[in-house]
Amino acid sequence: MSEKTETKESSEKESAPKEAKDKKKKSNSNLKIMEWRFNQFLGEKLTYQQIKEDPENESFLVTDIKFSGDGENVVVSDKGGRVIIFKKSDSKKGLPKLEYYFEFPAQEKDFDAHKSIEYSEEIKGLQILPSANYNKIDILTAGYRTIKLDRIYKDVIAEFDTGSTIPKFSASKTEVKSKTKKLFCSSHSGEINSLSLNKENPNNFISSDEYKVYLWDLNCSGSDLYTPVDIDPNNDSTTAERITRAAYVDYNPHIFIYGTSTGNIRVCDLRTSSEQLKFETTYKDEKSDISSAIANSLLSVHDISTVLNDKYSFATRHYFSINLWDIRKQNEPSSKFLTYEPIINKLSYL
Repeated sequence: MSEKTETKESSEKESAPKEAKDKKKKSNSNLKIMEWRFNQFLGEKLTYQQIKEDPENESFLVTDIKFSGDGENVVVSDKGGRVIIFKKSDSKKGLPKLEYYFEFPAQEKDFDAHKSIEYSEEIKGLQILPSANYNKIDILTAGYRTIKLDRIYKDVIAEFDTGSTIPKFSASKTEVKSKTKKLFCSSHSGEINSLSLNKENPNNFISSDEYKVYLWDLNCSGSDLYTPVDIDPNNDSTTAERITRAAYVDYNPHIFIYGTSTGNIRVCDLRTSSEQLKFETTYKDEKSDISSAIANSLLSVHDISTVLNDKYSFATRHYFSINLWDIRKQNEPSSKFLTYEPIINKLSYL
């Protein structure tokens, strides 16, 4: 009996590691983890010292970047007012690569004669309009005070042989060109800080400055503007509330969100009422531990995103954190992700 039990125990011990290995293999095959790897570098690497020595290098700093709806194009804007388009290569081997496609100046320097202020050509906002035509791209850009709609398209140019008395068609070539379709200007009294396209109705977009949010229509002139948000700019103190960012909600064409310099986030539903105080719902982190002379700067909203799976959530970016909000909870975010946590304890030295 003892010999039989020993053989059984030994066989069980041998089978145990085999079963464990089989389980590991099965678990590894079922486990799918997304890995992000470096694929491609575009542009030139500029160090802080190079930018400091030559101020012209600052014009190459990227201000915004967007993917087209089909994912085939990447559009980049910089402080020099340029728009650079990269197109995905057709190679099916390995990882996809982006190739340089076209570049054009979208914004120019502007001068305000009333305030005697010269505005640079920096692009403050960038949006790509959806298009069914693969050969054209419509791009909306915002400078400090002007908004432009440009079209990038392919033009077929015929070449003729002029050696004979009668010119004969020899060949044709395609060139990529750009043209300005529409110019929206002289509406913003201050500097434009954001530009957002309505995903459900691409003919509509909003832009904002420090005191106003404008609702635009691509088919109408600038005189037919609607101003859903207008903050009284009479208070010129540094602690006065100012609009810092505005964005359309992706899943609803009637709702947009704007953030302010004091940390207020207001969700606006245009179906509710035409009066500002009635269609707004205010969200603010009332339980924030930040209490200093620069509290408003730390709480200021720098960006807003609604590209989330949950329609009840949206995200805001602040100086030290990224906050995830639930529209059913107004006094604090549902989650907070600190980005520069070691610096928070050293605010007194700033």
